[in-house]
Formats: sequence, C-alpha cells, structure tokens
Amino acid sequence: MSLPRSLRAVAVLLVLTACGGETSPRDEGDDDVPSEEGTNEEQPELDARVPDARTPDARVADARAPEQVADAAEDTAEDAGAVDAGELAAGDAGRDAGRDAGSDASVKPPVLTPAFHIPLRVHRGDSGLTGRVLANVLEEMNQIWWNQAAICFEIEIVRDDQPRSDGFDFWFHRSKLGCNTNANGVYCGDHDIHSLDAPSLGRASDPAWNVRLLPARTAAHELGHGLNLQHFNDQPDSNDSLMSSGRQGFKLHASEIDTARRRARTKAQSEGPSTPCAAVPVVD
Repeated sequence: MSLPRSLRAVAVLLVLTACGGETSPRDEGDDDVPSEEGTNEEQPELDARVPDARTPDARVADARAPEQVADAAEDTAEDAGAVDAGELAAGDAGRDAGRDAGSDASVKPPVLTPAFHIPLRVHRGDSGLTGRVLANVLEEMNQIWWNQAAICFEIEIVRDDQPRSDGFDFWFHRSKLGCNTNANGVYCGDHDIHSLDAPSLGRASDPAWNVRLLPARTAAHELGHGLNLQHFNDQPDSNDSLMSSGRQGFKLHASEIDTARRRARTKAQSEGPSTPCAAVPVVD
C-alpha cells in the first residue's frame, strides 16, 4: 500500500531530522577563556618570578606599579627635590627612619646577636646626589637593616666602576639603571646592584613605615635581594613591607630576617655581639 504524496514528504523530513541533517552551532565557550600568556601579560609587576638571589645573573627589579604612578610622581617630586637641593642638614637629620626617628644606626645596640658587617662599595660616578645627601641616604639604608636584623654594611664610596671581590657593589644613577631601565632599582648579582637617585615610590599604608629618603628604601630593598629575599607582594601588609614593589614601606618579617641573617653570615667581613656600624663617609 502506497502513501499519499503529502504523507511521503512528511516522512522523508522526519527521517532527515532524526539522522542529524541540521547542524548545531559550534561551541565557542572555550574561545572566551583568556590564554595563559594573556593572563601573564596583565600582571602589574615587572618581574613576579624572583629568582634565587644566589644566581649570579639573576635580575630582580623593583617595578613601578602602574596604579601607583600618579601618587608616586607627586611624592617623588617633593622628596627628590629636597634631596637634589641638598637641603638636609648633616648628622642625625638624614638618619631618621619611620617610627625609629631620632635613633642612630651607628650607635644603637642591635636587636639580635651576633651582628653581621658586610662590605659594600657604592659607586657614585653616574649619580647626581651630593656627598652629604648620599651619606644620609646610606645611613638610613643601614638603619633599616641594623634596627631590624642586626645587619649593617661597611661602606666605601668611589667614583669608578671597579667592583669588589667580596661583599656587594651598588650603583646610584640619575635616570638610567645599569641593567634594567624601567624600574626604581634592580639586583643583577652581588656586584651589579642599582638604584635611581629619585625612585618613584607610593606611600606605605601605615605612615610609621614611610622612609625619609626614597633612595634609602630602594637601596635597602635591592640589597634584600642580595640577602636571598624575594618580593613580598599581594599580602595584607605588603605596602608597609621592605620587599614589596613600588612602596616606601621598610618592615621586615621574622622569616625574612632569618633568611637574610643566614645569607649575611656567609657575606660578612666580621661579626660580633654588639659591634656598631661605622659612620658612612662623606665623599664629594
């Protein structure tokens, strides 16, 4: 028995539909997921992968976080202007560091024993800082480490680029760093550490952790990398911490102090129960 023509047409249509004759749209859900490469490019830090500071060629940069540029520019204009103008008085005027204001790193007893003394050669050939201001910067940098970790740097200041065979070497620059041009400072190895004369740093969340002189904080931060410390970003107190990027904070945590002191023991020229840091020389 044959079906009427109209019923045969309906039957054919039903068979085609059941066999998948109509294609469904392509599922593009996966295309909306950002790639791993794209995600990495959105990270604000210049180098979030801090290598082990013991690696000679390790480059660890203290980045200028994009969200801090506006505030940092205003802060730096004020602070760097004072530095470049040489308006700081001699002696204790340049040795205040946040909540320890008024104390002197060269005479204050260490909080831990033994105290470690590490040679540091500072190269100022490319720096625009006056001899007095540079000495004040280095006094404050020393105080950050002495008051919290009983580590101080025995400093000599030179105009040439000849590195030491021990300790650390540090360069200050007017505008361009030695091995990274888009940062406040950079650690490229124990004898290849750099900071700008006037780094761009946002303020700490707690005003007690703001430094007096911005290059003191950047110098202390980069030397922290030399003491095997990594960046301390994206934590509740990062803005107050020495090892965060792009801020004035100088706080060290207990684990960081322990790590730094273990490294300092291997770099120290001498150690003692309460030996004070030597005064930083003024070299014009």
